Amino acid sequence: WLVSTDSKKHGSLWPWLQRAIGPVVLILILYRTDLDGLRQIFAQTRLAPLICAYLFVVPAIALRAWRWQLLLNKEASRFGYARLLSAYAYAIFVGTVTPGRVGEFVKATYLIRQGWSFGSALASVVVDRLYDIGILFGLSCAGIVILWLDPSLTSLLPIGALALPFMIAVL
Repeated sequence: WLVSTDSKKHGSLWPWLQRAIGPVVLILILYRTDLDGLRQIFAQTRLAPLICAYLFVVPAIALRAWRWQLLLNKEASRFGYARLLSAYAYAIFVGTVTPGRVGEFVKATYLIRQGWSFGSALASVVVDRLYDIGILFGLSCAGIVILWLDPSLTSLLPIGALALPFMIAVL
């Protein structure tokens, strides 16, 4: 739905080429990867933190998609939550593999293809990102207050200082 597959516009081979790109890239990556080393890394990996991270990431994406739906207001009701969640998750993936997370603007592309104006679609994505930054700012302020109230935790301050730029980049 985010990539045009109109066979009249591009020819009947175009949709198949689009679908083949991902598996071809995966095969190239696997070909150039040290699979034995990868197996050793996975054998040494503790599963509990991975499962815990998964259990937190999936609801976080669902909540962020719900927030986006609320930002879109009544107009979003015609899309349905499942479609917006799918678009949001796809945008997060594209944002992860692009510098500066600019790939998250794929959400605007989705809205434009659904008939939204460019300005409204772009504004929804920008406001959504501003909410992320605001939440990060709020959590940072809460951390500062906690450190101020309990100075014994100041030994954790260097870790927080190193984590803050990473958290900003992630959001």
